[in-house]
Amino acid sequence: MSQVTELIDTLKRLLREAGITYAVVADQLGLSEASIKRGFSSRSFTLERVVAICDLLEIPLAEVAQRASTQSACASG
Repeated sequence: MSQVTELIDTLKRLLREAGITYAVVADQLGLSEASIKRGFSSRSFTLERVVAICDLLEIPLAEVAQRASTQSACASG
């Protein structure tokens, strides 16, 4: 699994755990819900959007990256 895939999948999981819907993310980022869904399904967010989602979650990007790395290591080990 690529690093981008791991990072986006981790963001998706963290949003779900926090009870934050795509509609909320879209509203906070000033985008349509369809754009957010498309970004997650195609894993094509800009770095600025990834950071904005991290800010919404109140989790630093570095921590999200660490969680993605840990999740990947657990899955492959």
